[in-house]
Amino acid sequence: RNIIAEYNPDIFMACEIESLKGANIIKDVTFNSERYEFERAPYASNGSSDSALQQMLYYRRNMFSLENFSIIVTNTRDINKYVLKLNTANGASDPVHIYIYISHLKSSQGSANEQERLDMVSRFTADLSTLPENSFVIFSGDLNLYSSSEPAYQELLDPTNAIILRDPINTPGDWHNNSVFAGIHTQSTRVNSGGFGAGAGGGMDDRFDFMLISENMISNPKLRYVENSYQSFGNNGNCYDMDVSNPNCAGLFPQELRNNLYSMSDHLPTVMQLETN
Repeated sequence: RNIIAEYNPDIFMACEIESLKGANIIKDVTFNSERYEFERAPYASNGSSDSALQQMLYYRRNMFSLENFSIIVTNTRDINKYVLKLNTANGASDPVHIYIYISHLKSSQGSANEQERLDMVSRFTADLSTLPENSFVIFSGDLNLYSSSEPAYQELLDPTNAIILRDPINTPGDWHNNSVFAGIHTQSTRVNSGGFGAGAGGGMDDRFDFMLISENMISNPKLRYVENSYQSFGNNGNCYDMDVSNPNCAGLFPQELRNNLYSMSDHLPTVMQLETN
């Protein structure tokens, strides 16, 4: 709740929800402890494997309505597909829909895991052909990608896809264990994972968490990405291979916030702003 208060999002996308109870705790305690402002999507158990980990979407109820929810089944974890309608003055005659996909791709290095990630995103890119032309699309989640040369990342940005996606910060390279990309790393907030019961250690040295957007969101005034608003929230750019709460990682994001992020998860939130006319 304290972390959310620092950013105040309108849409919140989560991975690794393990139960309906957990989904409701985030809705009722994190978001609605004082006022009923947020709704969540329906909860569905993972249908792709015996893993309990699932994705979830939360949204500000006076700004959006959930028009549809469906699941793309893979060999590892579901890809959750949501259709949000923006509450606009002329919503009946000229609606603005956002197609949001939340995914948690196969983890770990190695060619077999890279192939599984490619298989998962290929099911997503195939689904793009079912959307109306010029749809607004966000593909997000813990993608477990180690570099921009990975086949899954290349498939996501393939210009021959039915709807072309862009990486808002366009920073290709080998992100893993590379201090050049310290400012965009999202995992791990902790050098050591012991004591938390879940999550990975290793310090801040991976860019695992992404929000990719459809190309039309670069300039379309109906729904446009705000330039330079994409951030690894809590990453001051000086925390390579350290705890995000390390006092030496001081900067724009203050110590108390970074302490909370350290305690909350082994991943940092990824944030961006959109605007509409």
